[in-house]
Amino acid sequence: MVTTRQNRFTDLGLLLLRIGVGITFIIVGSPKLMGGPEEWEVVGEHAAYLGITAWPMFWGFFISVAEFFGGFLLMLGLFFRPALAVLLISTIVTIASSIGQGADFVYTANTIAVGFIFLSMFFTGSGRHSLDRNIWNRRRRRA
Repeated sequence: MVTTRQNRFTDLGLLLLRIGVGITFIIVGSPKLMGGPEEWEVVGEHAAYLGITAWPMFWGFFISVAEFFGGFLLMLGLFFRPALAVLLISTIVTIASSIGQGADFVYTANTIAVGFIFLSMFFTGSGRHSLDRNIWNRRRRRA
């Protein structure tokens, strides 16, 4: 595969995007994760805006783990698309909660933008500088 200069910059751009968004979600997810069952219950109650009212502590824990560890996986480019799918679910819950609580568009716009970033990253892939790409390329060379 021929790598053009533009492709190298694209891969660098994807790396920077992954690192920046990953760090952001690690920072956002860590207080939720470390908050324990009380915090998980509060976070999980936001899923009620999507009609999910059972087991709020479980869903809060799920969202907290998704944001914290999903941020790490995103940065590394490891299990990239599954991590993005889980982070997108968390983002959808946040959007639904904001709208359900009557937040105006200005407050919700950043979260909506993050959702579109996740969708775009899902389709573009993790780029050349990712563990997924390096692991799969090594396996192909061995076969």
